[in-house]
Amino acid sequence: MSFISLEKPVQEIEIYKLDKPLSYRHQDFTVLLLLDGQALIRNTYFLPEDLLLLPPGVEISIQPISQVVLAVIRLNNYLLLSSLDHFTVFSSIHDSPTNVRLKECIGSLENLIRSYRTGLVSHYYFQFIDDLMRIFPAEDHMPDEELTNSTNEQILQYIHDNLLQNISLNHAAASVHLTPQYLASFFQKKYGCTFKDYVNAQKATLCLPLLQYTSFSEEALAGLLGFHSALSMNKALQKSYGKNAKQIRNESLLPCEILPFPEENRLSNFDRYLSNAVHQAQKTESNQIANIQEYSTSYSTDFGQMPNSWRQILNIGRCANMENPQFRNQLISLQHEINFRYARIIDLFDEMTIHEINGQIFYVFEEIFQVLDLFLSLNLIPMIVLGNHYRHIGHGTGDNYLINSSENYQSYYKKLQRVLPVFIRTCHNRYGLREVSRWHFEVCYDFANRSSSRQTPWQFLTTYQKIEGIIHEYVPDCKVGGPGYQSILPLSEFEGILKNIQKEQIRFDFISFFVYGNKDLSPDSGIMPTGSILVDRARESTLLVRKYFRDKPLYMTEFGPFYNKRNFLNDSVFLACTLSWFMTTHLESVDALGYCLFSDISTEYADSRGLLFGGSGIFTYLGIRKPSYYVFHFLNQLGTQMVSTHPGLIMTSSSKFSYQLLLYHCPGLTPEATASRHCKELFESDEFVFEPLAPKQLNLSLTQMVPGRYLVKTYRLNQHSGNLLREFSKIRDVTDLAQTDIDCLQALSVPHAELESLQVKEDGVLSLSPTIQSLEVIFIQIDYNYKVEKAYELQF
Repeated sequence: MSFISLEKPVQEIEIYKLDKPLSYRHQDFTVLLLLDGQALIRNTYFLPEDLLLLPPGVEISIQPISQVVLAVIRLNNYLLLSSLDHFTVFSSIHDSPTNVRLKECIGSLENLIRSYRTGLVSHYYFQFIDDLMRIFPAEDHMPDEELTNSTNEQILQYIHDNLLQNISLNHAAASVHLTPQYLASFFQKKYGCTFKDYVNAQKATLCLPLLQYTSFSEEALAGLLGFHSALSMNKALQKSYGKNAKQIRNESLLPCEILPFPEENRLSNFDRYLSNAVHQAQKTESNQIANIQEYSTSYSTDFGQMPNSWRQILNIGRCANMENPQFRNQLISLQHEINFRYARIIDLFDEMTIHEINGQIFYVFEEIFQVLDLFLSLNLIPMIVLGNHYRHIGHGTGDNYLINSSENYQSYYKKLQRVLPVFIRTCHNRYGLREVSRWHFEVCYDFANRSSSRQTPWQFLTTYQKIEGIIHEYVPDCKVGGPGYQSILPLSEFEGILKNIQKEQIRFDFISFFVYGNKDLSPDSGIMPTGSILVDRARESTLLVRKYFRDKPLYMTEFGPFYNKRNFLNDSVFLACTLSWFMTTHLESVDALGYCLFSDISTEYADSRGLLFGGSGIFTYLGIRKPSYYVFHFLNQLGTQMVSTHPGLIMTSSSKFSYQLLLYHCPGLTPEATASRHCKELFESDEFVFEPLAPKQLNLSLTQMVPGRYLVKTYRLNQHSGNLLREFSKIRDVTDLAQTDIDCLQALSVPHAELESLQVKEDGVLSLSPTIQSLEVIFIQIDYNYKVEKAYELQF
């Protein structure tokens, strides 16, 4: 058997200085990064930090306008093809290899170049691949035919997950608890072929680009892809493409000879050509000031309104949470302070009971009404989510009405369409038309995992129209929307839904989507290394919606850095920094933001009734406020007028006598932290979890201030103040805490407060120079003519 060596993710990295026109072609995927000068490449002007991803066999001409310095990074074709979806990559780069979004890779690419000389390239290579995967997300190449039930879906998923193995009919059947005879019959009826032919066709799809873009032998590829032999691989290729491996290879784009750059143009020392910003960040010690940023602001009556999108949606989670008295108390406490607008709740119909009397079915909504009554008493408008997260509708005597986790979406929606008219009419009678007309219903697109969905886009829209019609028949003015699309999945599917909504003129009162920072939807999915990826994913989804619906309300109904609800980063200041960054960035781009959950009770596990367990709530199970809570608290203290926004800073005003500032400084995560499911390493060393990030000094000048004395109150949220993890690490083995212990921990978890008095003279200038450390959030309140001894401070 032939073996394939995968040890070198990067074949070569070299830097060249060019001063005359040259052509380039190679048999490897090549990244060309312009470091200095200007050049004309493919009739496009390239400037420093412009780059392109060049496929094997494609020749380009480079015409320097001035002397240019160019980095050439040749990648391992097999590893690249294994990481990226080749259909998407090739369609994107063969005609236009200068994809503008490639500039998002610049940081990881420069780190990759630096690390090449040390021989430690694997870490930065995979960071670069992660960036490419965001730009060229894999499409879902599972068959488009409708699956008759979840078992059939499991069959296809088994094949997808084990495609590189030697899959047998008997093993596949056993994995989904079917007989081999039934499975063979299913494929014959469904796809008109044998099970073996279907598997080999899927293997042939993977084989094609490896034949076109690698030099691996036929025997090596056959072993890699789980074929019995090269002969069986050739039979599969012949059946799928009408050609054998040799014929495919003869027609490939791999050149007979390469056209490299001249050896005399190669540079040995290239540090000075790399990005100054990245280079300086690596050289700066952690206790130095990385940079000084100057901001100057004058009061104006023309300031815009401070958006309130951040307080629009409060995610309650599952309706069953409301049975917990602690959960209700946390909800009441939070709502009294923040005053959210909508209470978004899932699994509402889990609390419905069903009775059968003399052969007639009766639906009882009393437990649901208790929940809705509490919402309305707290001035919360119900936002009821239908679809997506559901396991069953109701419980009671009628098993025919139960939906369990293995039941397919058709059965769920069929039963929902029987229950929904009764529910809407009953709510109409109980609360009145005017009240129910304020309610929102979000119909969510059902997805199973990263590579498959329970519905096709058209099936979702067909179901949506039925539900929307039922609701609007009884309450014409209430809001119905969706699809609650999970942006971790390929956005091409989201775009398909949006196109059909527009084309068919389907009534959507709002468009909704989710944003999470994981690589995919699996429980063990890795975390993206920086908050910028979360920000970019939200921006891409927003721009996609606005492409089709410029003025329709846009709701980001769920967002969070971690799809995994059990990661100790959720309990840390890192989440507070990331939330500050994310929410201030998207305040104006969407109409409503909804952080994923507000209480750890929503993500309770068997062993999670202790102090902390990595839940994604802003309250612990015991009701202690986490660092992420104070982000919402600080946002609530901001003024009504937006004065200024910059990266890491937002400034507001309540009047010409009062200003507020929110500052944040968020580091990236180390590769070890992104790969850690629970990130327990937080208890050992910050260096293991967070990338180094130097402190930052800001020089702030507020001009045209009213002369007089101002009181400046500063709150710091960092690793030492407002961070319960430090205390938790000392008492991790303690499970039963008295209320006095809880009260003590709550007192220890508040931000550090500082108070000073500043005089503004006749020139009307007030100057501040705060220094913000890595992993820190600062809130500054500036008010005119307050007495120090007055009870003036934020209430925690």
